[in-house]
Parts: sequence; structure tokens; C-alpha cells
Amino acid sequence: MATAQQDLQLARDLVVAGSTALTRSSDEGEATSSARRDGSQEPLSPRPSLSNLPTEILTQIYEDVAECTSSAYEVAVNQHIYEIARSFVMREVDIIEDERSSKRLAGLAAHDEAAANVKEFYGELWAFLPDLQCFVLSKLKNLTHLSISFGDADGMSPLPDCFFDALRSLRHLSSLDIQHDERDVPKDGFSFERDVPSLRRLSIVAKGPLSAYAPGLANITHLSIGGPTYVEHAIPWQTLLSLSISGPPDCRLLLASLAANAQSSEIPLRSLVFFKSCLRSPEGSNSLSLVEVTEALRATRLADFTIVNLQASDIWNLYAQGATLPSVERLTLYGTGRCECVLQGHLESLRALVTLFPALQKLRLERIQLYRDSDLFEHTATWTSSEQTKAAILRSAEQGDLASSFPAVDTLLGFLRLTTVLDFSFDVTNGAGIRWRRFSRDEDFIAEGWSEI
Repeated sequence: MATAQQDLQLARDLVVAGSTALTRSSDEGEATSSARRDGSQEPLSPRPSLSNLPTEILTQIYEDVAECTSSAYEVAVNQHIYEIARSFVMREVDIIEDERSSKRLAGLAAHDEAAANVKEFYGELWAFLPDLQCFVLSKLKNLTHLSISFGDADGMSPLPDCFFDALRSLRHLSSLDIQHDERDVPKDGFSFERDVPSLRRLSIVAKGPLSAYAPGLANITHLSIGGPTYVEHAIPWQTLLSLSISGPPDCRLLLASLAANAQSSEIPLRSLVFFKSCLRSPEGSNSLSLVEVTEALRATRLADFTIVNLQASDIWNLYAQGATLPSVERLTLYGTGRCECVLQGHLESLRALVTLFPALQKLRLERIQLYRDSDLFEHTATWTSSEQTKAAILRSAEQGDLASSFPAVDTLLGFLRLTTVLDFSFDVTNGAGIRWRRFSRDEDFIAEGWSEI
């Protein structure tokens, strides 16, 4: 007897082959009539039909192909399949300023059943029709993910008050991305904690006090804040697992808030994205040394630490002694994307930086070059693509001449062999990357896909 898995594979094979298996029940009768016209004694066997498969198998098939169709009517050849398809149609909706998006919004406003199917909504809405669009949002009762902005010909606009009223209707919303807001006082009577109790992830780019544009964050576990902001004491340290702060926040007040909360209870923070603007520079009177940052973060369970917007020369300034973060297992240093190379002196500072994390297992360098472009082909300045760069480095590794061709890479790998790091990666131009891994500290690193280094 065929299993359900075999039935499912048969159905998929029929679809891939371009079969006309989605037939009406009259196919069987047509086959019988054809056989009789030909003088056959026995009717021909009916062709396989998807519509005869169990509902469970058809549901799995439509889950596999739902992203390829925007309308249930494209596969709804009979009532049975339509009933299955309509539960998937328009689960994800993207709205931009065009005629098709306007019709889609109108359809959601007019059909409650279609609106109830939407799980994810990504919208660039129009500031001159806020009430109508907020009305549509309020009908998306089962929405779980929302990314939203309001704007006009002059750019993005602050969120209209009706948006916060619509949020109160979204009782299943777990992730919210607000691309722009600006306010000095909160919306009257609104609180994320009380009015959107299911919300756990909030990403927002805004200007003003955090308590004004994001009041009531006690339930938030993942928080990303961008733009000029004043964090005050609004960070929900008691529940927060992940925090990313860009823009120019008051860094000292941020860490003071962390320290004050750590005195009363343990801080569960596991991931932190920290921008270089908070770290000390000659003109930064409100900035911090890395020692001050790491000492404050010792009160957390931090496992994933990222420092963003570094120039290669900044690595030298990150040198610190005496303060370690023994809980950190993953460190990412993210550059500016400028073509600045890491020099030998920078590597010494990078070595000192890594020692601040005695349990570090994964080190990642993003947009920080470990080579000069002139190192690639016989020390000429010939421009190369990212794939050529990657191939040249890996070829040197395979041939065992990494030390002469790319000395910075070789020096760093040599140092990392003496640390706890098991996974090291860095990107080359345009996002192409190279990764070295090992399974234990007594092994050498192996370049991904290549021989032992």
C-alpha cells in the first residue's frame, strides 16, 4: 500500500511535469465514453487527479507553491482545492505607492476573510490618507509581523495618531518595524505593554526621547533603535535579550541605566550591537573607553557582541586592558566599507582586543580589509572583482604561501591558533567572504573548501 509520502511525491511529480492533473470529476466519464467509441470492452483508467488526494497532502503541496502565486484563483479549479488555497493566499502583503497596491488595500478593506489571512504586512503608506490606511491595518486581526512607514513627496512623515489606534486591534503582533517617527511626547494613553501585549520585537528609527515614541517596553525582548535619540531610563533591561543602538545616544546614561538595574536583578541581555560613536575619540566628551563598556557589560549574560562603524585605524584605539567579558562567544567588528587596510600595528591591537573575550569561539570581520589591493597580483594595483580576490587568497592558502602573499591574514590566523576561537571569517569586497574553521583548539584552521593551512 502506498504511503502518504509516496502519494505526496506522486502529486509533486505531476505538478512539475506540467500535467493537467487538476481535472474535474467529469474526466472519468470522458475516459469511459472515449473507450466505448473506440470499441474497447473496458473503460480506460482515469488520469491521476490532485483533487482526489487527501486534504492533508494538498495542504502540504500548496504550502510549497504558495509563494509562486498571488491569488487562490490561479489553482482553484474546484471547491475542494479553493477551500485549501484561500487559507494561504495573501499571507504576506507588500504595499508601495502604485495602482496595484491601492487595489490590494481596497480589497483588504472590503473582504474581512482576506484580511484575516494576512500574517505579514510591509507597507510604505501615504501621509495624505492616514485614516483609510489605518482602518485597513486595524482589520488585519491575525497579523504577526508589521513593517511600516508613512510619507509624501517630501519624504517620510511621523506616524499619524490613528496608527496607534490601529495597533490596539493587532492582538497577535509579535514583530514591529517602524521606519520613521518623530515626537517629543507619547501618544495620549498609548503603551506597547498594555495595548500590544503580544509584541516582543521592536525596531524603530526615530527622533526624540525613547519614552515618547516607544512607551511601555516591559514585554520587549529584542530592541533596535536608530536615529538621534535620548534613551533615558526607558530601556527594558529586565526582559531585554537583544539590543542594537545606532545614532548618537547618551552613552554614559545608557550604561548608568544598565548598572542601576543590575543592582536589583540579573540582566538577561545576550546580544548587543554597539556603535563606535559611543567609544572614546578626541572630540567625544560624552564617549566611553572600551574598558568602561566591558566593565559595565559584565553584569549581563552577553554572548554576542558587535562593534559597528569602525575604520581600520580604530582597532588601535580599541586596545584595552584589565576588563574582560568571559560570557562573550561571538565577536563581530563591522567597518565603514572604505578601502582601508589593516596594518601590522592594527593587528597587534586586534590581538589585544580578542584577549578581552577569553571564551570567544567565533570572530567575524565585516568590511575590514586584511590585505592591500596591490597584494593580489604581483604587487600591482590592478582592480579585481570580489570573486577574484577570494580566489587569490584561497589559492595562496592551498599553495602554502599565504605568509608572503597575504601577511596580515597569515599573522592573524597564527595568533588565533593560540586562542579559543574555532570559527574566523572576514569578507572581501561586495560581500564575498572567506571562512576558516576548526573543531578543537589543538587543530589547525581549515579554509572552507580547501586544504589545511
